[in-house]
Amino acid sequence: MWLGHNRLTRVDRALFSDLLLIQRVYLTNNSISHIEDRAFEPMQALKFLDLSLNRLSRVSGHTFADLHELEELYLAGNGLQTIEPRALTSLKKLRTLDLSDNSLAILHDSIFQEGLPIRLLNLRNCSVSRVDSGAFRGLNNLNELNLEHNRLTAGSLRQLDIPGLRVLHISGNNLSAVQSNALEGLPSLQFLTLNNAHISKLPRALLNANKDLAHLELCDNRLKQLGRDVFASLKGLRELRLARNSFLEVPYSSLGNLTSLEVFTMSGNLLTGVDVSRLSGLIRLRELDLSRNTISSLSGFASANLSQLSSVDLSRNSLAALPANFFHLSTSLRRLDLARNKFRQIPTAALNLPGLGWLNLTGNPLSRIHDLSSVRLYPSMQEIHISGTNLTIVTSKDFEAFPALLHLFLDVNRISRVSPGAFRSLPNLLTLDLGVNELELLPQERLQGLSRLRLLNLTHNRLKELEEYPQDLKSLQILDLSFNQVTRVGKWTFRHLENLAELHLYGNWISTVASDAFRPLKKLRVLDLSRNYLEKLPLSAFRPLETQIRSLRTEENPLHCGCDSQELWEWLRDHQKLVGVTTRGLRCEHPPELRGLPFLDLEPPRFCSTPLILKLAIQDIQPFSVIVSWQSRNHSGLHGYRVAYHALDRNDAVRGKLLERGSRTVKLGKLSPDTLYLICVVGLGNWATGGNMTHPLLSDSASTRCTEVRTLEAASVGEGLPEGGSILTRRLGLIVGSCMGFVVFIVLVSVLGYLKLKKQRASSKRDQPLPQEYISYRHFSIQSGDHAQTVNIGTTSLTS
Repeated sequence: MWLGHNRLTRVDRALFSDLLLIQRVYLTNNSISHIEDRAFEPMQALKFLDLSLNRLSRVSGHTFADLHELEELYLAGNGLQTIEPRALTSLKKLRTLDLSDNSLAILHDSIFQEGLPIRLLNLRNCSVSRVDSGAFRGLNNLNELNLEHNRLTAGSLRQLDIPGLRVLHISGNNLSAVQSNALEGLPSLQFLTLNNAHISKLPRALLNANKDLAHLELCDNRLKQLGRDVFASLKGLRELRLARNSFLEVPYSSLGNLTSLEVFTMSGNLLTGVDVSRLSGLIRLRELDLSRNTISSLSGFASANLSQLSSVDLSRNSLAALPANFFHLSTSLRRLDLARNKFRQIPTAALNLPGLGWLNLTGNPLSRIHDLSSVRLYPSMQEIHISGTNLTIVTSKDFEAFPALLHLFLDVNRISRVSPGAFRSLPNLLTLDLGVNELELLPQERLQGLSRLRLLNLTHNRLKELEEYPQDLKSLQILDLSFNQVTRVGKWTFRHLENLAELHLYGNWISTVASDAFRPLKKLRVLDLSRNYLEKLPLSAFRPLETQIRSLRTEENPLHCGCDSQELWEWLRDHQKLVGVTTRGLRCEHPPELRGLPFLDLEPPRFCSTPLILKLAIQDIQPFSVIVSWQSRNHSGLHGYRVAYHALDRNDAVRGKLLERGSRTVKLGKLSPDTLYLICVVGLGNWATGGNMTHPLLSDSASTRCTEVRTLEAASVGEGLPEGGSILTRRLGLIVGSCMGFVVFIVLVSVLGYLKLKKQRASSKRDQPLPQEYISYRHFSIQSGDHAQTVNIGTTSLTS
């Protein structure tokens, strides 16, 4: 049952009278100051009760008397001052009790009864200043006790007689006078935190009774040295933290027998040098933290066989160089932090560590990556951090020694130039961070070869133009180009980034975005164009993304709120889940009267008074028809038009026609002559539908323009004829005309055919040869003796 975060002030018996089977009740963060005795009596099955953050000041013997099955009870942050003796006696199954952030002051000897099965007891910040003898007697199952940030003194530790306790948090108390026998009542202790306890000297025998101790924290104290045998009995100690004390040197003599130690921290002390050979006894050491000191020299690596060492933190020291044999015997070393020292290049000569996989050189005064003459190959290096340095150029040879590199961070430098092929030797690179540098240009060739790159960060540079990203970046998922000086986004800039999921372009100078700029980005989920100079948001570029994108940010652009923005307004209204609450940051910059107003809080008439239909004209007015033509302004949200009309002289139903969006004229027929009509052209879009149009809607508006026209009187021949008779007359004339034309065509074809046939016959007669009878006649009319001559002469005469 959840009753938390309400205004309950008391709990009466009637509240839970019928809740017999409830197992968990949350009453946290109310104002409950009184609980009636036996208020929880009906809840015999209750196992969990949270009453934290209320105003209870007292727990009586009857408050929880009937909760026999309760296992977890939370009373933190109430201001409790009194818990009556034996008030918790009936909680026979209680495992967790949280009394933190109260004002108990004294833990009396009957506050926790013998036999309670509590395993975790939290008394943090309870203003406890005294612990009576026997306060924890009989809590044989208690495993963890938190007494941090109270007012306890060293004498109170002797009252902690809990043989089975394994975890004790007692930091933030004044234990400056701690005695050797303070922890004798905790023989099973495994985890002890004594941070910020004002301890300046650790008694030699303090931990002799705690032979099972595995984790010890003594941070934020005033320790300057440790006795030789202070840890002599801790054969199983695995983690020792001595951070933020006043040690001038590592307490080598105290560490000699800690053969099980795995984690050793001495950050934030006053160390100036370290002899690693004196740590050789720590044969199982895995993590060594010497950060935040003033170490300027390291020695003793020749004999330091820390073969299990995997992580070394030397950050925030004064190192300018490393010994040539730096941890050369630690073949398991994987992680090295050298941040904020005084290195001017990667100490490649000293880092003869073929297994090194993580290197941090952030905050060093590096002017170059490394010395090419001494470069070695690092086949296992996967991540390098070189941030906050003096680097100005990345050369083509800088990363050839790191063929397995996966993550490269070069942010917050002064890099103004990347040489050709600088990253070509990194085919496995997943992350490239070049943010906060001085790059003005990054040619696409510089990114070739990065076929596995997932994240490219170029934020806070000086890029003015975006070249087309190479096809090699097909695996890129996150691209951050924020806070540059980009002015436009071209059509082909991102066309090869087919797996891009996040694109950050905020804080640029972008004023133009190509309509197809984002069309190839089929997997884009986040697009941020806020804080640019877009007077008109590129709606045509957003439309291809609307089914896939999850977050679109456009706030803080100098939007011009006019008629051209109406479609954008409609689109953003339809996609408010996509743009979210950030649209309140999208405000009008122009015109002056709308400056500063949230764009989506306006209604279209506020920023666009120009109607959709600009002009409407009636042409070719006839008795039975008219032609309607119009002009409209561009609006891609327009679906089409409806031309509606009806007679004003009589009761007449509204008629109309639906037209495509490209239409600009239509002929209205079947009208009555000499009749006054109201004709309206209505633009159809998201603001209107093409359904039935009622008469009250036929009036001028933002999407409608109307006019009146009277048809001509009918001609005298047709006077009195109904419209159907007029149509019949026109059809009869058409039929008669067609028949007459057909007859004329037949006659014309016949005449032309006859003339052609006659001409062909005349031509045939002229070309016919002489008949045989005519030749014979001439033959017989000439004497036989002159036959040959006569024939020849005749022939010549005919051909001459």
